[in-house]
Amino acid sequence: MKHTLGHVECPACARAQLVLYRALSGDLLFSAAFDIWISHRTLEAEGLRIEGVEYISRKTERDYRVCAKALGKYFHKLRLDQIDEARLSAYQQLRATNPVDQVNGNWYCWRGGVLAGHRKAADNEGGWRDDFDTLEAAEDWARNHGGGCEFVQTVWARRASAGCIRKEIALLQRILRDAALWTEERSKRFLKIKSSEPDVERALSRAEQHRLLHVASGPAKHRFIYQYTLVALQTTAGPNELRQLRLGDLVLEGREPYIQIPRAGAKNKYRKRIIPLITEDAVWAMEGLVGRARERGAWSPSHYLFPLQLSRTHYDPNRPMSESGLKKPFDALRKEAQMPELRIYDLRHTGITRMAEAGVPLPVAMSFAGHMTEQMQRRYTAICMAAQRQWGSAVWGAPTRPSGEETAQIRAAFDVPRKPVAAVGIPTRGVRHA
Repeated sequence: MKHTLGHVECPACARAQLVLYRALSGDLLFSAAFDIWISHRTLEAEGLRIEGVEYISRKTERDYRVCAKALGKYFHKLRLDQIDEARLSAYQQLRATNPVDQVNGNWYCWRGGVLAGHRKAADNEGGWRDDFDTLEAAEDWARNHGGGCEFVQTVWARRASAGCIRKEIALLQRILRDAALWTEERSKRFLKIKSSEPDVERALSRAEQHRLLHVASGPAKHRFIYQYTLVALQTTAGPNELRQLRLGDLVLEGREPYIQIPRAGAKNKYRKRIIPLITEDAVWAMEGLVGRARERGAWSPSHYLFPLQLSRTHYDPNRPMSESGLKKPFDALRKEAQMPELRIYDLRHTGITRMAEAGVPLPVAMSFAGHMTEQMQRRYTAICMAAQRQWGSAVWGAPTRPSGEETAQIRAAFDVPRKPVAAVGIPTRGVRHA
């Protein structure tokens, strides 16, 4: 919905005012209720987010919208007053299993174990979609994009983890609570699935890392993702942290080049940090990414290193690349490297693992990587200690233990007779003897 000239009888403004001042009630559908709920937590002027003044961070808002999108696939036809404990339990069961051949589900295209079909959604839907309403639409898309797809009808693209389901249920409960529809009694009756300790993300072995970089350094079509991979490995920065970098966050001149991870891209306040570029390869890769950004119109320090692509030849340097901006080149690289399970976030954990294998102390590693989970710290410490033992064995030789007879001789040689100590009575304060 667009604004009219001068905002005279503007339907977009009228809808925004209605959403802003309307309270949540049980007769609202879930999608409308979420729009009202999130509007109470964001500040906008003429449809644009106000910089520097906010109730919640952009990342928190993005997480809420991702959860709402997943919830909407199940609750989109239900009013808030129709959502009870039984429906929440059914949602947990369905979300955890995501069975195939669901009549009310959408169609997804899978090619070589990777979800395909990522495309721009219709104007009235906004954003991007990776599902299709009908099997015919999915087959048409596959024919126009090389074929070789497997078609599956499910509600969601993948099964969700316990942590993901708990986050989605928590958001729905907050909306119901704000609508005065969720009470403490209902919370006691509802059985939420147990949280599970997340697995430590996968890291590439040295052989896999060599193969990935060898394939990426070959053809010119991989030049961009090759430079990105080098930077991600040697800085241990996550994809969202690099995506939010501006040209002003880079210092490539001088004897100590570095990048500064901004708060907007950091997962939390502990991930805002300065990361030095140690090797010539890292500096070369970052200079290549800067050159690519300048070719796409970025020249000001406030412009993003990865400008948003508007069309095939047009970019907006004032907006960062979307989360799916690396999907196509990275999918092509991992397919050619025969690593279909590799995720782009695994590059960060690969870099952290290489530092642990080199015996880098944990505080130094955390200055590069920022905050680590407790589980990741334990894994890092274990790898680092194993590397230190290996280095110590190479320098001093394998540790040897004396035999039992040698141990007895050593103890006898240093067994100095000790003068017996007289027993000292302990005063019994407050106790009278007969």
